[in-house]
Amino acid sequence: KERTKALNTLLIYDKAVLNRDQKQTKEEKEVRDQYKKEWLNITKKVKSNDYIKIERPVRPSFISYYEQFREGN
Repeated sequence: KERTKALNTLLIYDKAVLNRDQKQTKEEKEVRDQYKKEWLNITKKVKSNDYIKIERPVRPSFISYYEQFREGN
């Protein structure tokens, strides 16, 4: 559920960039790509019941703004 929320927030951010509502620097693009990659690969780190112990990716501040627009906050 946490992963889904993070990726949905990222999707909203991506739409804002595509619609040119949000400018994205080269550095922000690299940070965004790494953040997404970390969330997509988190399932590879999970073994049985150790999900609680896994360190979650830290959401970049420029993406955090878009969390408020996600449905079902």
